[in-house]
Amino acid sequence: DAGAAGSGPGASQGGAYDGGVPPGAGGAGYALAGHDGFAQYTQNVQKGGPAYGDAELSQGLLGGSGAGGGGNDDDNEEGAGGGGSGGTIHFIAEKITITGKVSAVGGLGGRDDYHYSGGDRLCCDNGGPGSVGRIRLDYQSLEGTTAPQPGFTGSPPVCEGAL
Repeated sequence: DAGAAGSGPGASQGGAYDGGVPPGAGGAGYALAGHDGFAQYTQNVQKGGPAYGDAELSQGLLGGSGAGGGGNDDDNEEGAGGGGSGGTIHFIAEKITITGKVSAVGGLGGRDDYHYSGGDRLCCDNGGPGSVGRIRLDYQSLEGTTAPQPGFTGSPPVCEGAL
């Protein structure tokens, strides 16, 4: 049986069944499409999930999506699952100071337990990495950086009176 599909609008499909070495599932999408899985043994590449939403964070699921699980084979060798996408970060302030790291990077794909022996994970029958997430900053003054760069920046809303 194939692995289960991920969840959310950027979900990737589940990994495929293979009688030898199952291919890795694709990563989940969000700001970009998820990376395809790897299929050294079968060449049956599993697609990454689609990109969705917009940089202003005005619609859709405000968070990441899950990636598909790895497939299987006759001797119960599980394929590698895909990496989940990065999430959503939205800061609103007059002044934003970032002294550490603000990150919405997606997860690495799972590791193939047959061909992979370490090093670069973008190979073999590993799962594909998930897409980066989205960062929005609304501010008057900013110090520091984010990864990825903010997809949208604006001014904080002006609120008058008590809420």
